[in-house]
Amino acid sequence: MKIELDQVYKRFGKQQVAIKNTNLLLEGPSITGLVGRNGAGKTTLLHMIAGFLKPSKGTLMVNGEMPFNNIATATNVSLIDDGMTFPEGLDLGTILSFGASMYPNWNEEIAEGLFAFFEFDPKAKHDALSKGKKSLFNAIFGLAARTPITLFDEPTTGMDEETRRDFYRALLKDYLDEPRIMLVSSHHIEELEDLLEAVILIENGSIFLHETIPDLEEYSFSFTGPAVEVDEATADSTVLSEEAVGPNLKRAVLKRDLRTIPEPMVDRGLKVGHVSATEVCRALTKSRKGVVDDVYGKRE
Repeated sequence: MKIELDQVYKRFGKQQVAIKNTNLLLEGPSITGLVGRNGAGKTTLLHMIAGFLKPSKGTLMVNGEMPFNNIATATNVSLIDDGMTFPEGLDLGTILSFGASMYPNWNEEIAEGLFAFFEFDPKAKHDALSKGKKSLFNAIFGLAARTPITLFDEPTTGMDEETRRDFYRALLKDYLDEPRIMLVSSHHIEELEDLLEAVILIENGSIFLHETIPDLEEYSFSFTGPAVEVDEATADSTVLSEEAVGPNLKRAVLKRDLRTIPEPMVDRGLKVGHVSATEVCRALTKSRKGVVDDVYGKRE
């Protein structure tokens, strides 16, 4: 199981560049999160890996083959998103029964078990499902397919919190039962953190960070204290984000350029804090336009 991208570039029309100069290597079983703001290029990247789109430039290989219009890719890679379509007029039970003919590793027991657990009506039509139920059915179909490479693009769209929690547990159990490459794009990174082994951060069509969760948790740290002291202590550091946490108090998240916290910062009496992988992801993919408070601050 391997996904390789070498200087991959994808353009739509003359102006819109979705992916540019992207390199990536995913090899062996893993659950990897794909994180980025809307329009960052996540969906385009997944569609190229699945063989739905052809790169404009560069080399993209899945298990040693170019995936675009490749039958082998179609049976060994599944992309689960809210755009999945099934033949009109077929009920959910019939659709599920076709899984074994589409995917060689299809697990009927898992398909029927999850279908029953989430209380689907076998006579219901896919097009008639609510957004959340449709996402859930698609996700069940994707898990049961057991393809060596399983791609999820915002798989929990429309699901309520409890359903998302149950789905994440099913995803983890399924991965442990049948290890494979799982690449999951999601806005709910905080809910996925305990499942992930690594995270890929993408912005403006480029992958700028690919780290394991342990390394990401060591990527930064925070300082909290009087705003003036925090500003002075962090003047020569890489500040990823900062926020007011009280009257004249500030919390700053810094990139850990050294393995230890610089003593001068500790000597100022500032509180040093741990920064989770989720917060690092948010800080690195945040908007560069400031914060909403700035809009209201201008009116004072």
